[in-house]
Order: sequence, then C-alpha cells, then structure tokens
Amino acid sequence: MTRRTIPKAEDLHRDKWGDVATAAAVGITPEHDDRPVPEPDDCAVVAAVVIQFWGYDGSWEQVPNLYLDEGDRPECDWRRWGLSFYDGPPIPRDAPRSERRISYSFERPRYDSGGVLIETAVSFRGGGGYSALCRVRRDAEGWYVDGATITGLS
Repeated sequence: MTRRTIPKAEDLHRDKWGDVATAAAVGITPEHDDRPVPEPDDCAVVAAVVIQFWGYDGSWEQVPNLYLDEGDRPECDWRRWGLSFYDGPPIPRDAPRSERRISYSFERPRYDSGGVLIETAVSFRGGGGYSALCRVRRDAEGWYVDGATITGLS
C-alpha cells in the first residue's frame, strides 16, 4: 500500500468547506478481511499520531501532557521518536493560563486487518480543543497515519 499525505489536525480544523476533511476521511471504518492483524505496538501508533497528525515534533519549549487510556497503559520510551511529555502532577483546570499545557489524549487502539483505529483528542491551554478518529497503518518504514476525521469540537 502506498502512503498518502493526509492533512494535519490544524488543517482539518480550519477547513471551511469540508474538502480537506473529506480527503482525509478515507479508511476510517474497521477493516476485516484476509490480511493478518498487525502485531500491536501502542507506543509507535501513538507516536505516529502525535507527530504526523497533531504536528508535535518534540521541540516545543513547554512540553505537552499526554493521557493514555487507563486500561493497559503502555510504558513507552518517547525519546525513541524524539518526543518528550510533561511528567509532573496534574495541572488544575483553574490554573493560570501560563501554567496550563496543551494536552493530548488517546483511547485504547483497536487493531484490525487494516492496521489501527485510534480515538484521540487535543485540549489547548485556553480550554478549547477537538477530537479525531485516526486510521493508522504499518508498512516497511513503520506506522503512519493514513486518514483522520474530526469527531468533536469543544
């Protein structure tokens, strides 16, 4: 399968006419066919979404929070992908804006014969945010985001 270039989250969010969202929303349904389900690698899947969809490359001065579904939370060495996340106590919602951080959250990945479906969300320091459903696939180079659709705005 050839990798497609998909829009980043900020482009989907700013898309007034729906053209970008429509182009990105390919393959956002479960896939069950004769292809084998890939070996789970939750850390690599989350890293692919953070980098390719949310656009975080690990270079920000104030690192974001990362919340993973509490079920079987993976222990990840984020440095493997050049990432770092805030590793301190939770920051209260009523904290001054200068103390708040961008936060990414992820539900447990759902693996199928097409790769993975994963629900994710971002919350901005000002309190707003949005959520998305991403299709992540694996090829010889690793995991990559192959489609996404915005599922909610706040």
